[in-house]
Amino acid sequence: MAKLVQKSGYIKSEKAGGYMKYIATRPRAERIGAHGLFSDEETVSLEKAVEELENYTGNVWTPVIALRREDAERLGYDSAENWQALVNASICDIAKAYKIRPGNLRWYAAFHQKPNQVHIHMIIFSADPKEGYLTKEGIREMKSVFARRIYHADRMHIYQQKDTARQELQAQTRKAMVECIAHLEHGSMDNPRLEQLTEELAERLLTV
Repeated sequence: MAKLVQKSGYIKSEKAGGYMKYIATRPRAERIGAHGLFSDEETVSLEKAVEELENYTGNVWTPVIALRREDAERLGYDSAENWQALVNASICDIAKAYKIRPGNLRWYAAFHQKPNQVHIHMIIFSADPKEGYLTKEGIREMKSVFARRIYHADRMHIYQQKDTARQELQAQTRKAMVECIAHLEHGSMDNPRLEQLTEELAERLLTV
């Protein structure tokens, strides 16, 4: 299964605007127009977003979510567009992890590519400067949020393999039981107690 790496981060609000410019304009950022910043809006004004953070007085978190390049390509997370969709689909869970009401959650992100890895830098805060805090449990919840969605295809493949193996095992077991019962009925095996137990087991296996 793919390996997800998450780094939790925190930044002082007065430095958040500079950090935003950095993740949005560095060479490895996948640009959406003039910069690489994206959010829940269709288009993001970097200038307005920076101004918003420069005037913000609350807590600002800067987690980084990373995947190996081969896993990102295989699972479809090799573009800013798909990461944007992933975050938008996870808003309520992210808000819960950071103890922020979903309606107050504000976030920005930028998608970066390296030769062996892809990742997003996120900026998370609340519209209410007094709201939000992150615990160790929240960090685990945040990682779980992304892992569940990113690994969904991998988990489905594993479930399908298990289901196929279970069906094959059931078929082989029933065949063996039928052969055993046939031997008992034709007298090639003479053990009344074994016959009784075998028939009971055969009945139970039909519902397992």
